[in-house]
Amino acid sequence: MQRFLVITLPHWSVTARARLVQGPVVVVVRRKGARMVHAASRLARADGVERGMPLAQAKALLTSEPHELEHDPAADRRALQALARWCQRISPLVQLVHDDDQAALVIDLTGLERVHRGEDRLLARLRAHMDRMRVECTLWTASTQAAAGAAGRAAPSGHDGIIKHGEERWRTRACPVSALRIDRDLVAMLHEVNVRTIDDLRQVQRAQVAARFGQRLLDRLDAIQGLVIEPFRSIRCVPEVQGQVIFDGPCPQVEALCQAVQSCFEQVCTQLQDRGRGARAFRVRVRCCDLPEHAWTIRCTQPIRSWHAVRPLVLPSLQDLPLGHGVEAVHVIARSLRRMAPVQGGLQGARQAGEHGALWIDSLRERFGPDAVSVPSLRAVRRHAWHEGAVPIDASIEGHHDDREGSGGVNGIHGPHGIHDLEGISGMDGMGHVDPTQAPVHALASEPSCVWPRPERITVTQPGADAPWPIPPSRFRWRGAAWRIIGCQGPQRLVGAWWHVDDAGTRDHWRVHATRSAADPSGDHAWLALVRHDDGSWWVQGAWT
Repeated sequence: MQRFLVITLPHWSVTARARLVQGPVVVVVRRKGARMVHAASRLARADGVERGMPLAQAKALLTSEPHELEHDPAADRRALQALARWCQRISPLVQLVHDDDQAALVIDLTGLERVHRGEDRLLARLRAHMDRMRVECTLWTASTQAAAGAAGRAAPSGHDGIIKHGEERWRTRACPVSALRIDRDLVAMLHEVNVRTIDDLRQVQRAQVAARFGQRLLDRLDAIQGLVIEPFRSIRCVPEVQGQVIFDGPCPQVEALCQAVQSCFEQVCTQLQDRGRGARAFRVRVRCCDLPEHAWTIRCTQPIRSWHAVRPLVLPSLQDLPLGHGVEAVHVIARSLRRMAPVQGGLQGARQAGEHGALWIDSLRERFGPDAVSVPSLRAVRRHAWHEGAVPIDASIEGHHDDREGSGGVNGIHGPHGIHDLEGISGMDGMGHVDPTQAPVHALASEPSCVWPRPERITVTQPGADAPWPIPPSRFRWRGAAWRIIGCQGPQRLVGAWWHVDDAGTRDHWRVHATRSAADPSGDHAWLALVRHDDGSWWVQGAWT
């Protein structure tokens, strides 16, 4: 029989960031230009402050000036993950639930009754720990996640309980419908028809509920009794590789800041060496007493686990950093961890092969921006044909290239027939030719639907611009008929299999819209794939049907 423990955290935004503050605390979020209360501490709620209340009204209700905090969902989630790692001492299976309204932790207790000597003793010990850490929560156990979660959301903070197997239906009958973890709009619709509790919802015919409110509401209702199985996704709480230095008071000296950053990086590098890994990114955060937190990311070409390798990238950014009245704390987190093979260190402490070039590239990237350094890339588009391009070095190392060549790769604009009109292209001279300097290399939106076994050569009657980027001819003869190009897309430069003797070399592929009649473009027309070889000849390789 499965058993679940649900730790409901109704005011987690305040608990995670200001649980040690003595006065009233409000978490503020901006909605439609107005500052609203997202969460409030216990002292603020005692004076009448509620969620969704304007900040001005909340200040008028409070007897003292509140401590205001901006809503930060990322910080709340990081704190919830830290609490989940702490809860792994209860069970290795912990699920994290982080909604906009409330946060919760679901712990699988199946088979652990003898370990904790009963659920009542477990709840008593856990309640003592939560009170010591000043965490507002409710602790409920049940045979289903939905039953324990609904009871925890309906109960006030500090009230815990145990729902035995088979008691899920009647123990949750008085819970409000909002305890089912449904949207606020759906809760408002249920209140309009005088359905306020779960028992009221069970009195309504299921067909009417599904037709008016959707099947998901019935699934949430059936999950309380275990009729619908809820997924359980246990998180893998791996502690982050990080280093931190906290000053006794505000320190305005840049030398002390550099020493603190070096100490943080040495802590991080020691942890990386113990794990046998290196980091390709480091997140640095500097907290000042009177200024917003300074945070930036340092990226590296190769995985690094040595302070001497990352030092030239860190120290220059600290010289011009505004410190205000002083720095309070420095925090460094290692990101993008990669496995590194053991390296035999030399007696002279010399750099390994490739470190000089990697450091030079990293310096250029930190100085001129992340997109300043690019590397060539080849992308296979068909057999023995590759598309040449350039991608930022970050994307090439991570393994996901930015598809910048394929988006917007059209040397033209949309005409009245949904084609690319040559007469409307920017950079065209008076003779009807495109300016060659304005024609970059692009990737075609799609490949030809019909590719012929042998390309067919065409006879050019009116050539286009020649150098440095030749465009398709304006008029040509093919298969005994005269054709006129009214639209084009490209070029896409492909390189062939140079290791084959009969390879055609570099080719420029174009997608052209050709018609036989100049007066009626909608008549006999065709979408053709024109290819220009190195010798200047033009060939038709396929067509789009």
